[in-house]
Amino acid sequence: MLRKILTVVALTLMAPAALAQEATYEWSGLYAGAVVGVASGNSAFCDGSTAPGFSNCDASFPQLSLSGTTGGVTVGYNWQFNDIIAGVEADYSFGSIDGSSGSTATFGCGGGGALCESSIDSYATLRGRVGIPQGNLLPYLTVGVAFSDLNASIATPPPPGGAQGSGTGTSAVLGGGVEVGLNPRTTMKFEYLYITDPDVLRFDPTGVCGSPGCFTRRNGFGTVRIGVNYQFLKRQR
Repeated sequence: MLRKILTVVALTLMAPAALAQEATYEWSGLYAGAVVGVASGNSAFCDGSTAPGFSNCDASFPQLSLSGTTGGVTVGYNWQFNDIIAGVEADYSFGSIDGSSGSTATFGCGGGGALCESSIDSYATLRGRVGIPQGNLLPYLTVGVAFSDLNASIATPPPPGGAQGSGTGTSAVLGGGVEVGLNPRTTMKFEYLYITDPDVLRFDPTGVCGSPGCFTRRNGFGTVRIGVNYQFLKRQR
């Protein structure tokens, strides 16, 4: 009888430790996945008469509200240092975050109802991540660099009836999110990223815009994303 009582007591004392061990989620290793999101921001058209840095590209110039959806791929690696997860993540997303505006008294987009249009057709980020896991839940902060594919046109449709240009902008990106372990190898994340401003695109310096060209300034834009990752290499406990 005493042996049975001691056995029950021992199992009772061991149960919390066993549950805690089962609740510990292994985050370390290589992973890849897919991500989808919605994004919004704004941009403005300017000309060569504006001040350096386009600080006076104000409401008298065409102002555009940009919005759209994107989808892409992600790859990253996590390391676990005691109670901290640190990692690096790269992603590429494509789609169209775009907007348009008509002429203003200061800047003409063309006759006959022609538009000034601006878009971000894709962007990529390279970021560091750091978080403190709570079992299979990982809240994290992230910061890094972003590369945006900028496009602009006036007097649409584009040449020969108007002007257009494209280029790549580089800026900082920061944000945060939470990742949830669905099973030992699959996770789902919810995150917000803000890509800072400004990026300035100069185009058509010899055409309808004339020297020194037309300019569009892309201000910062934010994106809310949902992603699913699969861990290929995991450290075994």
